[in-house]
Amino acid sequence: MSYETSVECMLKLEVNFAADHLMANVFNTEAFLANLNWQNLDACEVAVLSKLCRKVEISHHLFSRYSSDLNKPETDELLAIQYVEFFCGLCFWIAETRADMQFLNCGLKMLDGVLIEQSVPENDCLLDWANQLLETIN
Repeated sequence: MSYETSVECMLKLEVNFAADHLMANVFNTEAFLANLNWQNLDACEVAVLSKLCRKVEISHHLFSRYSSDLNKPETDELLAIQYVEFFCGLCFWIAETRADMQFLNCGLKMLDGVLIEQSVPENDCLLDWANQLLETIN
């Protein structure tokens, strides 16, 4: 390969690297949830899920992408309903396995329709799970 061809190749790689780096500064909610090992959550993953709960409680929206620190949405695209349902289930899972009421509250709020412009999870399993969790509290 000639020197000029090598330089062109490196410039292309540099551009691709820069583009990948920019994507690294975006938190993809759907990818995070899709790749989560929900049966073995570590403290960092629970902390991220807790931040998503705060999004439900404060902004009443869940977006598909946020800044890397989850402070602001990077898109107007709302989280798809199947991910909202999965996140609701995760909240109930954490509430049940870790006795964390923040997550129970978040899951119940999603079932109650607190998310603006997003569908309410209407999964029978989630509704039954919510009722079971509420009965164990009382």
